[in-house]
Amino acid sequence: MSEIKVEQGGVCPLFSFPLYLSRVPHDLSEPEYKIILDEKQNTELNYGNNLVGNDKYLLDKLPKLKSYIEDEIYNYFHNIMEYDETQKIYITNSWSNYNKPGTKNHLHKHPNSIVSGVYYIVGGDASPIEFHSDTNKYLLSLNVKKANLYNSNRVWFNPTNNHLFLFPSSLMHEVAVNKSNTTRISISFNTFIKGPTGTVQGHSRIKL
Repeated sequence: MSEIKVEQGGVCPLFSFPLYLSRVPHDLSEPEYKIILDEKQNTELNYGNNLVGNDKYLLDKLPKLKSYIEDEIYNYFHNIMEYDETQKIYITNSWSNYNKPGTKNHLHKHPNSIVSGVYYIVGGDASPIEFHSDTNKYLLSLNVKKANLYNSNRVWFNPTNNHLFLFPSSLMHEVAVNKSNTTRISISFNTFIKGPTGTVQGHSRIKL
């Protein structure tokens, strides 16, 4: 790649994990909302005592929402991250999450996926999503004067309903305990790519 300039006294955020917030919201229609509420009857208990839908292709029942998410994924992956369009990214699976008051999502990441995301429906601001770094920048556990993006190993965000977050699937994350009186509802999804990736010169060329 080309050289990156660093201004004198400046900082360059090398090798960061790009977290993306959708450009515009998607307001669910009443039929869409009903499908998601009905899915609550088809769930299993997860590690944080939250409920997870058993339908792992839920977005196939919600074509308008799926199209909105696909547009945001395209913008993130091809326009912002600037990965070549010959590598077509697509949604592989999707499922609903229901966090009743007092429940949480355990710390995890998403294997067999490139980009993962969460679309927030109800109670997005009831309990933040927390992202964790699983590597320390320095060998010492240093005391922080004021937390910022350069010295923090854990960062959290209060999501906005009808918006989504996208992030690399290898990024560790969890959902804090829901301290509100409202059930937090969201849809999570994973992605993969089709097409050629890697280089002939680097002996890494494969076609997926």
